[in-house]
Amino acid sequence: MEECSTLLDVMDSNIVSLESKFIPKWIAPQQGWVKINVEGVVCLRDSSAGCGRILWDASGHWLIGFFKSLGSCSVIFAELWGVHDALKHAWSMGCRRIIIETDNIEIASMFSRDNETLCGNTLASEVRRMINLN
Repeated sequence: MEECSTLLDVMDSNIVSLESKFIPKWIAPQQGWVKINVEGVVCLRDSSAGCGRILWDASGHWLIGFFKSLGSCSVIFAELWGVHDALKHAWSMGCRRIIIETDNIEIASMFSRDNETLCGNTLASEVRRMINLN
């Protein structure tokens, strides 16, 4: 199996990866993989937040996309909700080889193998649990 360029690789043969990097042109995942693009947003005027996700197949075809209003929260939690809901949908659709792209380096580094910042964060812990599903 080819090595993925990711910040997080888990699960023996079915790697779930979470990466954060600037990519000027969207690149489809390899055959047998799906890619989820996640975005969390917060309005500076009233602190209202939301997150959006789009799931793509290896041919670059749109599989599912949605936006969720979150009320008031930080951009970190908006991104976390996006990752959480994206993984939940991908797993329910039977996807097991998943790449999640986010433009938030804090989210990507939060799930690196040696990072222990998840303590006390229920949402982040739930995302970690979903990443480790078999």
